[in-house]
Amino acid sequence: MKYLYNQSVSPPAPFVKLIVADPTDSTRQITVDAQIDSAADISTLPNSIVEQLELPVSGSLEIAGYDGNLSIVTLRDAVLILDKFKFSGARIVPTNADYALLGRDVINFLRLVLDGPALTLEILD
Repeated sequence: MKYLYNQSVSPPAPFVKLIVADPTDSTRQITVDAQIDSAADISTLPNSIVEQLELPVSGSLEIAGYDGNLSIVTLRDAVLILDKFKFSGARIVPTNADYALLGRDVINFLRLVLDGPALTLEILD
């Protein structure tokens, strides 16, 4: 599957359409834009998605942001669906962002081709 980079951000970045489902009721789903972020250890979801789906708490984690400041965050469980790939039991950090981030906890299971000059992302079988 090929995706065009999102050119409304600067510089343009690889984004995908991600389906987020409640792990206790897979019929409750929301689609969200998600940026591929190989610098992120863990994936994030907007607070609005977490609240709408009422995703269950799965623990807490101490994290460091890009500025190096440490904080403790509440993790949520979710099912993530990207094309034909399904990630059950994903542990998610809620954020105030308008879009999700797919970190290495998810993208390390995928074969991705980032073609910067063509501004495309391809997910391979």
